[in-house]
Amino acid sequence: MTNDEKMDFLVEQMGKVIGRLDSMDKRFDSMDERLDSMDEKLNSMDDRLGLVEKSVKDMHNDLTNVHLQIENELIPDIKRIAEGHLDLDRKLREVIKTNTDYEMLVLRVNHLETKVDILEQKIS
Repeated sequence: MTNDEKMDFLVEQMGKVIGRLDSMDKRFDSMDERLDSMDEKLNSMDDRLGLVEKSVKDMHNDLTNVHLQIENELIPDIKRIAEGHLDLDRKLREVIKTNTDYEMLVLRVNHLETKVDILEQKIS
C-alpha cells in the first residue's frame, strides 16, 4: 500500500467518523430539544402545583375559620336556644297542669251544683 492509498484510506475513515459524529450531534440536538420540552412541562407543572398548594392552604384557612365560628358562635347560641326551649317546656307543663286542675275544679263544682239543686228540690 502506498502512502497515497494510506492517505485516501485515512481520509475515507475520517469521513466515516465525521459522518457518525454528525449523526450523533443531530441525535444530541434532538435530545436537547426533547429535554427542553420536558423542562418547560416540568416548569408548567411546578407552577400548577404551586397554585394547588395555595388553594389547599386557602381551603385549610377557610375550614379553620368555619370551625372557630362553629365553636365560638354557633354552639353557644344553640345551647341558649336549647335552654330557652327547656324553659318553655317547663312553663307549658305548668300551664297544662294548672289547666287540668282548673278543669277538675269546674267538674266538681258542676257536680256539687247538681247535688245542691237536687237537695233544694227535695227540701221544697
